[in-house]
Amino acid sequence: SATASYERSLSDKSDMKVTYSIRSQNDEGHPTYRNGADIAENEFLNHNLVATYQHDFDFRRSRIIAGADLQHSNTDNKDYNGRTISTGVETSWDINAQVTSPFVQFEISPIKPLRVTVATRYDNVSYEADDRVTTNDRELSFSNLTSKVGATWEINADNSLWIGYGEGFVVPTSGQLFTSTSVTTNPDLNPEEAKNYECGLRGRLFKKMLNYEVALYH
Repeated sequence: SATASYERSLSDKSDMKVTYSIRSQNDEGHPTYRNGADIAENEFLNHNLVATYQHDFDFRRSRIIAGADLQHSNTDNKDYNGRTISTGVETSWDINAQVTSPFVQFEISPIKPLRVTVATRYDNVSYEADDRVTTNDRELSFSNLTSKVGATWEINADNSLWIGYGEGFVVPTSGQLFTSTSVTTNPDLNPEEAKNYECGLRGRLFKKMLNYEVALYH
């Protein structure tokens, strides 16, 4: 794996950052510890590009952060009929996955002790799965718009109270959809969606010798 970042200040109030990472992983052997697990080969290559732009405004200490998270990955998977490669291939997949996720976040302080954050993200995930053993090729896509909102109240210089609401969206992996050897795969799986609520108190006590955080989460 490798990562490279480029950061630049465009002005005294705006910055940009671009980060690129690549990860390559090759596995050969028994994918699980269960008794009698068959041999499998898996080659995985992932490219990830994240670009962000941040601009600070004079009005109410407001700020906007916008960008995009782009990923492309390829999985080359072979599962064999037994505990050696000589037993022959049982399943073989070539899977390309594409993720496109633009996002934007806005922060503002309507009054001095209050900080409000509102954000949204759009995820579009697509799979192109080539079944090289049968004709069960698949093209799947998932998309969703998720949002979050939060507020922090500064009680004093060392203690603050916060509340937040956020939405979650988790797409099934290629293993869950196509290639797993330990469970039955299901290409008709739906994404997981969640709504999260949280409030809490954090700060420092006893002349800043003790840090604490207490939260309630649902």
